[in-house]
Amino acid sequence: MPRSPAPRSRQARSGDPANGPVSHPPAWLHADNGFSSVERMRTAHEPIVTLSRSVLRGVKGNVLDLGCGNGALLAAICARRAGVNPWGVDRSPVAIAHARLLDPLRSGNFVQADMFHAVRSLGLQRFELTLFMLGRLLEVPRDTADGFLRQVLAHSGRVVVYAYPGGRWTFAELLSLTGLQAERTCGHAALLVAGRRAAAWRAGSGPRSRPCAGGTCRAS
Repeated sequence: MPRSPAPRSRQARSGDPANGPVSHPPAWLHADNGFSSVERMRTAHEPIVTLSRSVLRGVKGNVLDLGCGNGALLAAICARRAGVNPWGVDRSPVAIAHARLLDPLRSGNFVQADMFHAVRSLGLQRFELTLFMLGRLLEVPRDTADGFLRQVLAHSGRVVVYAYPGGRWTFAELLSLTGLQAERTCGHAALLVAGRRAAAWRAGSGPRSRPCAGGTCRAS
């Protein structure tokens, strides 16, 4: 059952701390998501936001971020998009509490849960777009990852995966390790091919992904 909207925080009343300039954005805005500053967070989010917004152009419906932190990435993706509804799942109760502060009118859309078992429990049949960090697939047993991926594909129109720079593997290496096929890439984000072909789960299968035209993704 959806939760009652949380009270609006001072930041929620005075501006959008996830996307727009505010006088004093709360420190948790970036810290919840593992960044040392808001500027670094926004730079890391930029290719993910650009690719996701290009996928959502002209589309209305639900957008799900599995491992959403405090929802700052979702807020940037869904900003100024009428008919696009953000949903987020994260195992951190603190991050989810902050996500509800950032979007108090849709606070019930943010759920504390393990992302690998959350898709069906949300009670929605379809998400127009689902996002998750690609490296998370390598943190669990293969059967868990396979089951998770099947659920995501069954309930999602399109899927965007991403990995922040500076990790153990490059984004290209992660795509190879998981064997997933990318239809289009934008920096450290990729749109998976649609349908069952996305779940090939073996390195070297399918065509090479293509970057956005001119090496730059565009989104309104």
